[in-house]
Parts: sequence; structure tokens; C-alpha cells
Amino acid sequence: MKRNYEIINHTADLGLRVFGETREELFANAAAAMFAQITDLEQIRPHLHRSLEVEAPDREELLVRFLSELLYLFTSGALLPGKFKIKRMDDRYLEAEVWGEKFSASLPQLKTEIKAVTYHNLKIDHDETGWKAEVIFDV
Repeated sequence: MKRNYEIINHTADLGLRVFGETREELFANAAAAMFAQITDLEQIRPHLHRSLEVEAPDREELLVRFLSELLYLFTSGALLPGKFKIKRMDDRYLEAEVWGEKFSASLPQLKTEIKAVTYHNLKIDHDETGWKAEVIFDV
């Protein structure tokens, strides 16, 4: 299985560099990478479904708002997401489908507590090889 992200060394916080062939794949991979730090994604049964719509003034803000919305679903106990699909998006809007299960103590072991998605060193780049994003999380 191809790894779609790598961990960036960052003092006291968690940094991820995420890759995707398309912008949609980049955002889905960013969500999967964030939750892979929280728990083992392969242990999540994707039997609950949520649809999300997110708007922002630019694509960097869109990524932060998307990941923050997913983190809220998790921390509120509504959903432990494990599968992500971006249905439609541009630089300021996205529609996503998310599958997972309701969080409970019997679910997979939690690895890292992510408190927030930050704007520190946030960037999204695109070139001939595809898309890349760097995002830092407050842990």
C-alpha cells in the first residue's frame, strides 16, 4: 500500500506532509493521515455515514476547516471517521462523504490526542507531480 503522507519533525506539535494526485485525493489523504495519528484506521468499521459541506475564502483555509470539522465530529463523540471521499470541490468549497463508527471505549486504541488543526506553516502546493500539503496539529 502506497503511503500518502509523512510525518514532519516539529517541536511539541505534530506535522504532516500529505500527497495526492488530485486536489480531491490530497484532501481525503489529509483526513486519513490525521486520523491515522489518532487511531488504527484499519480497525474502524465504516458503517455510519456523514455528508459534509465546507466553505472557505481559499484552499488553505478550506483544508483547515475540513480537518477541523472532522476533528469536531470525533471529539463530540458523533463519529470516529475512517474512510473519506471528496465528491466535489474547488478552491473555496468542498462536499465530502465520511464513513466510520460511533466512538466508544471498545473501539480501537487511541494513539495521539489532536487538539486542533493550526495555521502554522500551512501550505498547499501543486506541480507536475501532483499536490502536496503541509499541516501542523496541536497535540
